[in-house]
Amino acid sequence: MIEISALVIWVFLLGKISGLYLGKYTSVTLLEYQSGIVYRNGYPARNVGAGLHRIWSGREKIFFVDARPIFVNLSNQVATLSDGSIFVYDVRGSALISDVKKTLYSAQNYNQLPAFIMVCAARSALNGMTSDEIKVLRNGITNAMNEAVRIKLRDAGFELSTFQVAKISIRPPMN
Repeated sequence: MIEISALVIWVFLLGKISGLYLGKYTSVTLLEYQSGIVYRNGYPARNVGAGLHRIWSGREKIFFVDARPIFVNLSNQVATLSDGSIFVYDVRGSALISDVKKTLYSAQNYNQLPAFIMVCAARSALNGMTSDEIKVLRNGITNAMNEAVRIKLRDAGFELSTFQVAKISIRPPMN
C-alpha cells in the first residue's frame, strides 16, 4: 500500500517537473467573430481564432475578444479653442481589433477605448487652434485628427476603419 502511494506521488512529481500534466481539459468554442489568447501558467502561450480549442483545467485559461467592428457615434462634443471660442462637433467612426494581446492589455473594457481615443485626439487637435484657423483649414483639421486617431488606435491594438468629424459649429466666446 505504501509502495503504491509512493509510486503515485513520484509519477505526479515527475510529470510536474517534466512539464506533463495529467489533468482534465475543457473544450472552448470560439465563434467566427471571436479571437483569443491562451495563457499557460499565467503567461501568454498562443493566439487562437474561431473553432474548438482544448484548455487544460488549472493550467491554462483563455481570454477572448469580440473582433467585430466597434462603431462610435458621439454627438454634441465640445472643445474650447485657444481664442476662447467654443467648437461643437459630432464624431463618427469605426475600428477593428488588429492585435488581440495589445487590445486586452490596453483597457479593462476594450469596447469603449476607440470612442475615448477619438474624442481625446479631436480635442487635442482643436485646443491649440483659433476659430479663424478652423474656418480656413476645415479639411486639413479633419485629416490631422484622422492621422492622430489612427496612430493612437494602432498603439492600443486597433485599426481605424472610418473617422469623421461632422456637424461643425463655432460659437463665439462668452464674456
